[in-house]
Amino acid sequence: MPIREITLDDGTVCRRKITNIHPDGTEFLPEEFVITGRSEQERRILDLAREIIEDGLERERKEKENGANRNGE
Repeated sequence: MPIREITLDDGTVCRRKITNIHPDGTEFLPEEFVITGRSEQERRILDLAREIIEDGLERERKEKENGANRNGE
């Protein structure tokens, strides 16, 4: 799957490799599927995606900070 660029509500831009999988196990490209956030289910999906991205950004920040600390920076 290709790298996708995601922009959060606060303007933070991150790039992630996104693999979308149907319940039957087949993969599909993100552009073949649209989540508008109009229904409660779609809003939950968007909230979960935001949480995953924010957790990943925080993990990357901590790893970078820990690496800088180990290198004496």
